[in-house]
Amino acid sequence: MNWNSVRRSRTPIWCLALLAGAVLGWEEVEAQVAWESPMLMAPNQPGGFGVYLTDPDPGSGVGALLTWRSATAPNSMGFRVGLAEGYRGELAGSGGVDLAASLHSAGPTFPLDVVLVAGVGGAVGEYGLVSVPIGVTMGRVIPFDGALFTPYVTPRLSLD
Repeated sequence: MNWNSVRRSRTPIWCLALLAGAVLGWEEVEAQVAWESPMLMAPNQPGGFGVYLTDPDPGSGVGALLTWRSATAPNSMGFRVGLAEGYRGELAGSGGVDLAASLHSAGPTFPLDVVLVAGVGGAVGEYGLVSVPIGVTMGRVIPFDGALFTPYVTPRLSLD
């Protein structure tokens, strides 16, 4: 018997076992409070400290989030730590670091500021979760009666 043919024949079994584990463990991973939820990363996010009351995930309870940014975004770094009630009522802690870098400034050709955002962080509750998100944040600062209004969206993909 050729050893290489034996190794190749077991490869689909390992793939199926990995897929079955992911499917069976889906509820546990889904039930964790993600550290970057919500991301709170506008294209002009101010530097300094921020304290937020959050509802991080549907089906979970409220939480508190403390953030710090090195400078006004873009081209800044930030840290965050938080506590929240998880999916099954357990207390979950989370934390992480994120980076922002300008891709495009609003102008006549495209009316939105576009900023690349990425980070790494984790959460610990009933289970643990490590996440590496990457995406963009797009928005525009609109001055209104002495205040600044900044509608934005932050689509991203995350390796969990």
